[in-house]
Amino acid sequence: MSTLHIVAWIGMSLTAFIGMTIFIYLEHPKVWRQSKFGKVIFPVSHFIGILSLILVSTIYSEIEDGFFRTALLYVETTYFGIMVLMLAIYLLRHFILLVYKVFKINRFKNFFCHKRRYTVFAFVLSILMLWQGFYQIDHLKLREYDADSAMIDETNKLKIALIADSHVGGGANHDVLDQMVEMINSQNVDVVLFAGDASDSLSSTSDLKYLSSSLQKLKSTYGVFYTSGNHDKETNQELYPYLESAGVTVLEDEVYTLENGVVLLGHHDHTSTTVEEILEENNISSDIPVIVNQHIPRGIKNVPENVVLTCCGHTHGMNFPWKIIWPEFFWDNPYGFRQFDSMYSVTTSGLSNWGFHFKWPDSSDVTIINLY
Repeated sequence: MSTLHIVAWIGMSLTAFIGMTIFIYLEHPKVWRQSKFGKVIFPVSHFIGILSLILVSTIYSEIEDGFFRTALLYVETTYFGIMVLMLAIYLLRHFILLVYKVFKINRFKNFFCHKRRYTVFAFVLSILMLWQGFYQIDHLKLREYDADSAMIDETNKLKIALIADSHVGGGANHDVLDQMVEMINSQNVDVVLFAGDASDSLSSTSDLKYLSSSLQKLKSTYGVFYTSGNHDKETNQELYPYLESAGVTVLEDEVYTLENGVVLLGHHDHTSTTVEEILEENNISSDIPVIVNQHIPRGIKNVPENVVLTCCGHTHGMNFPWKIIWPEFFWDNPYGFRQFDSMYSVTTSGLSNWGFHFKWPDSSDVTIINLY
């Protein structure tokens, strides 16, 4: 793991610690200072939670599959999740009380003023959100979109399966990969596009082997095509041999022409090379329809007119707290199906999440695109 990511994990630990500290020390000082319960439970919770964050960030990929590895991931997510969610709910309380004070509103004021009652509410709500997040990350949904393009007709129409962000190990487990195979194979697709982040620093050798065997089971007319994401380079082993052994075609700033004439372009979004430059280098004329597969949905508005579809991942379906932040500031298509002039854009929620085994308010998914 790089120094940057170690710093990121330490930052997450501090965020969780500060979050819990704020509402314990400031909202319930007597509980912490005078209660035997508080003096024991809170330090123990912090110790177990931060230890789990440290273990996941340092040795998780070396731990064999089994109960301990799974439990460690859930303890880490539960600790960080509860702390951050409760902090957010408490900040909401203070904002509401401020609004009540400014506008002299009294309705439901007693509920928000009652610290102990609101703490119980915040804790229960956090647990419910976590439970929903645990369920949604491991149960794939099938989403389907129709894209009607003037450059596509009966001779070159495609049914595409779009997946991304499996983050095998800390993210998609064996059951999720099995769901993916069953779901895609039931759709009789023409091509499978994998828009990056198959793995990350938490992926073990056994995780990569299971991913490879799962991808090998996928059925499609033209095969599976992969373009890397920002976390793939963190993997402790080289990812591409596992993909290639599964028959996956890797496209990094490269093109591949399908038998029906449609061109697939894998655009590595961390290079300075543009989609237009890749098309020019490969002598792809402007009357040939192109599908771009890239990880991050940024810069996709500025593509040549013969690009009929862009397929992306990365955003994980706009998990909390990104839903409440201005997502269009960061990405052209944060999530879902959009149209920019004659070009369609699809950003999938992905097969899982990064860092924490939790997905809320959206679910993991497999996306089907009917391009005609």
